[in-house]
Amino acid sequence: MGEFKQVSRRLLFVGLYRNNAINDDHPFSLQLLHLHMSSSINVTEIKLHSLTKESVVDIISTEFRLTRRHVVELADVVYKKTSGKLRPS
Repeated sequence: MGEFKQVSRRLLFVGLYRNNAINDDHPFSLQLLHLHMSSSINVTEIKLHSLTKESVVDIISTEFRLTRRHVVELADVVYKKTSGKLRPS
């Protein structure tokens, strides 16, 4: 009873940002740097690259519940507009 037990606290935070949209002086960049420097916080970054045209077709096909052949033209327009990026520039 007299022993002190350390309570483990865990938090999962998922954030998304575009690295070309913020500079080193941006508050988010400064906070991320602070988190990286902390010895008690584990930070894992996953860098996403542009989607392939086939991936865009797959996503649209899945979301609209249509066959691939029905969404190819739409996917082509979306891919050309976004250059395969998750959000247009």
